[in-house]
Amino acid sequence: MKHLAKGNPADKEYIDINRCRWNLITGKGMLERYPSGGFKIIGDLIHRHNKGDEYIAQDGQTHAIQEYSGQTGKGRYVCGYIELEEKDCFVRVLRRKRSPLLGLLALLAFLAAIFFAGLWLGQKEEKPYLDETAIAYNIEGFENKDPEQLMLPGIEEIRVAENETKVEYALFNPKGNMCNIQYIIKLTDSGETIYSSNQVSPGYAITEFDLNRTFEKGEYPITVEMRTYDIGDGETKYNSGVMDAKLIVE
Repeated sequence: MKHLAKGNPADKEYIDINRCRWNLITGKGMLERYPSGGFKIIGDLIHRHNKGDEYIAQDGQTHAIQEYSGQTGKGRYVCGYIELEEKDCFVRVLRRKRSPLLGLLALLAFLAAIFFAGLWLGQKEEKPYLDETAIAYNIEGFENKDPEQLMLPGIEEIRVAENETKVEYALFNPKGNMCNIQYIIKLTDSGETIYSSNQVSPGYAITEFDLNRTFEKGEYPITVEMRTYDIGDGETKYNSGVMDAKLIVE
């Protein structure tokens, strides 16, 4: 399957093994363009790995891409993102780290993956208040580094198709927060709740969800409430944040 890459000016340039040049958007650039998430990574372009059924193409040059797994893989790091013609879709570019401690780092990464996989399974089995649809989610540069503070995502608008309920939008809890977040979306005029999630752990996100009903074309004022809870018990409530936004039905 072919995906067309945009040739727009970007933050930096990536040169692949065939000396083809690709425009990249850095992690910082992605944060500036998508402060609340809402983009989709459809695959990984791995440096020096040019075999696969799917590929990206631009100006006569092509490169194979692999299925996006969320993890960067052993000894690799995110070099940047290639923007595609498909709306809000990107390919992540991975390169291998150059370090004498690569073997040790790979081992530590493997052990960490096992640990967090076990932790995630434990959460699903033992913490029913966590949202089962949430997945690991992180935007480089968007991380709460002050445990005394709470970082809440900004939400200005959420889009949905007319007479459809499925929404593709990231409701996320920034990595580094010391609490879980529950999202509740209401119509401002009537107070009707059109979506309510379970709790989302720090570093996780609900990337798609269903509204309680469909809407006709138009713009609807909504409020997005973010209730915060203790990570340990999921019952102790902390402060909540409420912001005004728009539901745009297209």
